[in-house]
Amino acid sequence: ESMTSAQPMRAVDCAGQSTPRFATPRAMLEAMEAATCGLAADACVRNFVGVIDSMELDHLVCETELFPADALDFYTHLNLGGAVPTPPDVLARMDVLRGKYYAFTRGGSQGDYRAGMAAKVDDVVDCLRSHPGSKRALLCVPYSSGRQSHEVQHSDTDEAKCLREIHFFI
Repeated sequence: ESMTSAQPMRAVDCAGQSTPRFATPRAMLEAMEAATCGLAADACVRNFVGVIDSMELDHLVCETELFPADALDFYTHLNLGGAVPTPPDVLARMDVLRGKYYAFTRGGSQGDYRAGMAAKVDDVVDCLRSHPGSKRALLCVPYSSGRQSHEVQHSDTDEAKCLREIHFFI
């Protein structure tokens, strides 16, 4: 059957187990929070994966205590400016939002993923349009310093991004 059919692919992990499915991004966020709740200080959850069934706009934004609507507006414009349109009301508030959210206490440039981002988004979209079943629809988070990955050291806090890559598929 063609990979361009309307049927979503069945996601399976390497062990052959079905990947968890979530109705919305909020449902996936709640599952991630439940998976990390009560972990010891030296523990973590790695490689959390899932399939989100509804990516409708009214389900897409998930505000949290750490990322309220203003923070999401700021980081979306900062990191995707040029790749997606920024609403005029957000542009008008960018200086205030930058002062509030691009601060050392929030990790400073750890949240700055913008280097080359518009080209990376374009590449993911082109990949999925050309090859819907591809595993190459990968958005890698660039180093903001312009250095190559082998030049960055773990002790460089500005390059200790919370997010390194996002895999997309249809």
